[in-house]
Formats: sequence, C-alpha cells, structure tokens
Amino acid sequence: MGDAYPVLQIRSNCIISYYQTQDRFHLTAEQLLKRLENLAASRELTYSGTFSPQAKKRLTKAVDLLCQIGKRRRILNPVTGRQHWHTLSFLTLTIPDSENYTGRQVYDKAFVHFMQWLRRTQKVKTYIWKLEFQARGQAHYHITFAEFIHHRTIRDKWNAIMFQNGWLNEYYSKNGHYNPNSTDIHSVRKVKDLSGYLVKEFAKSIQNKETTGKLWDCSTDLKKSKFYTIDETNSHYHIIKSMEQQHKLSLLSLKQCTVIKMPSNRISEILSMAELLQYDEHLNNIRKINNKHHDNTQKQL
Repeated sequence: MGDAYPVLQIRSNCIISYYQTQDRFHLTAEQLLKRLENLAASRELTYSGTFSPQAKKRLTKAVDLLCQIGKRRRILNPVTGRQHWHTLSFLTLTIPDSENYTGRQVYDKAFVHFMQWLRRTQKVKTYIWKLEFQARGQAHYHITFAEFIHHRTIRDKWNAIMFQNGWLNEYYSKNGHYNPNSTDIHSVRKVKDLSGYLVKEFAKSIQNKETTGKLWDCSTDLKKSKFYTIDETNSHYHIIKSMEQQHKLSLLSLKQCTVIKMPSNRISEILSMAELLQYDEHLNNIRKINNKHHDNTQKQL
C-alpha cells in the first residue's frame, strides 16, 4: 500500500474526514475481478427488487449531490398567489386499479412516458426516482427534482397516461369520472437535514418485493459526478478542533472515517476562499453535465 494522506469530502450536511492512499487506483488482477463481481451482483439485485448496500451507497451519493446543487429560491404558488421558499419537490405516483402490475409493466407502459414528458415539457433535468410497492402489492413511484410544478398539471398528465392503458376503467365504474387523486406532490423546504430525510424516504427496502423492473435511477449529472474532495491541512484540522470546542460542530469517529456534523452554512468557516470558489465551480460543473446531456437528448427527439 502507498502512503496515506488525510482528505476532506464535502457533503450537504457534514464533512467526511478520512485517509486516502496514493495507490488507490493500482488494483491487482484479483482485486479488479472481485470489484467486477461485486458490480455484477449489485446490478442483478437492482433488477430483482432487492436494495443492495452498493445501490444504497450510490443512491445516497445521488441524493446528497442533488441537495448540494439544488438552489433554495423564492417561487410564486399559483394556488395561493403567494411567494414561498422552494428547494426540491417530492412526488408520488400511484395506480388506483385493483389489479396489481409488475414493475416492468408500469415502467414500460406508463412511467417511462411520464418521465419523457417531465424532461421535455417541464424541463426537469436533475432527478431521482424509485419504485416501491404498496401493502396491497400495487407499484408506485417516488420522484424528487428541483422544479416547482402545479399539482394539477402533474395529476392530469399521470391520469391521462393511465387512461390510455385502461387503468382507470374500474375507477370510472365506481366514481363516474376519470380523475382520481393519483398523485401527491409537496415542496421539501423545511426539513433541517434534507439529504438525510430523502435518503430515508428513498432507501426503504421493506416495501420492495421481487420485480423484473429497475428499482431506481437518477439523472446523468448525479450518476457521473463525485463529491468535492480536498487535502486536509493542519489549518483545517485546527479550525475544526476550535469549532468543536465552541460547539459549532460535532465529531463522530467511525472505523474508517470521522464525520464532522455541521450546518452547511458553516462550511465557509473551514474552507479557504480559494477552496470555496473551487467548490462552487465543482457544483456548476455538475449542473453543466446535465445541461449538455439534456441539449443532446433534445436534438435527438
């Protein structure tokens, strides 16, 4: 093993301090084979409805990056006519039909078309979605994205897709109309630990039964990007220790790392001005990845 050196990895609600080895990319043939086997096993679990530790780790990264690049902003609510703060939207899509459908059926016949509409018409570029099953066995989806969309617009589109598949005929026979309350969307803006809340919502495994469909996915920018990481210096170390003594943060020592729990607005007290500018550039580069992918997708349509 090569020499190890301390690094700081910036998260949305904390900083992770750990030791990085210089030869981390120099794997032996045996180590590389083992890593490929683990990746293959993780992909099999992804399509079987089982949430593997590797999948949860990737999901946690995607959620954290989504929270970091999401901008808290003022939006106008067309229902109330008032402005309020908005960061992320959390959407749930359900199916009222008593006949249960597999994850593959719902994805191919409905969900893929809804996501195409969301990207093309509503300009949603960055997102995470996950398939779950209700207690009665019916599939439903959770989606998180940054845009604010009127709940009626969402419901009308999802109901129109279900109507085309004949999934509202039973509902019509009982209620005399094709407009069930099949969606729920709310703004996630008051949660103190936003990433922790979303990971908890998305990483539920007990609701996932065996399915041939994909369990979850996210936009290209969240897939390809990494956390902002810098070398930890003596200056960082002494600032962190001083802030701990002032009760501005707390330290949680784990086997392989130390978690520095702190509000995100205190990161500027640890990083230098140059590091803060690099961090902002890192987040902007993540946004550019998805903008470029979105533009290329639009050209192909």
